Amino acid sequence: MITIRKNNLELAIFDLGNVCFETLFEECFRIWEERSNLETGTAFAEYMGDDVFHRWERGEISTDEYWRHFCDVLNAQIEFDDWIHGWTSIFGQLIQATFDCILDMKRSGLEVVALSNTNEVHVAHWQSHYPDLVKSFDAVYVSNKVGMRKPESRIFEYVLKQHGVSAGRAVFLDDKLENAQAAKALDIEGVHFTSEKTAINWWQSFLASPRV
Repeated sequence: MITIRKNNLELAIFDLGNVCFETLFEECFRIWEERSNLETGTAFAEYMGDDVFHRWERGEISTDEYWRHFCDVLNAQIEFDDWIHGWTSIFGQLIQATFDCILDMKRSGLEVVALSNTNEVHVAHWQSHYPDLVKSFDAVYVSNKVGMRKPESRIFEYVLKQHGVSAGRAVFLDDKLENAQAAKALDIEGVHFTSEKTAINWWQSFLASPRV
């Protein structure tokens, strides 16, 4: 249900992975297993984003430090370059319906920004892989540069402050429910992205809603 008042919307905030473009972690895990001592299915079953991973996403530790931690946790023997190759293999196709929505929002006069939990390896890759998408945003906020990550409330508050917008005048779209809920807790219109047309469907419903 849309709760934001139609004439109040000023800022749209988009997650990136699985909202603006596909992320295919299965391919990453396959490459890691193929190029290491890990048994088939081990990386997929055992890999998880622990506190050290979160620190990497906040830019608090280097990529080399995180790679070493990864190898220790999984008892993996994998060369750094092979690990990077797997890590950058996750990027799939642009989600065209979302991109169309972003362009339409911008034509309507909205500010549109990206907000992503990410790392320096992925940033370098998607910046070159999806140049038109990146250029379409008025600003791109990445966790490893701002030192915060979703669902921490402070990262949403930081983005709002950068644009001088109150929470009630912003919408946020993310494929992770906990992130959408964190935004809602601050009175941002939080939209859980569940299909490739989630963004455009929300936007069309918003445009069709009464002006109040």
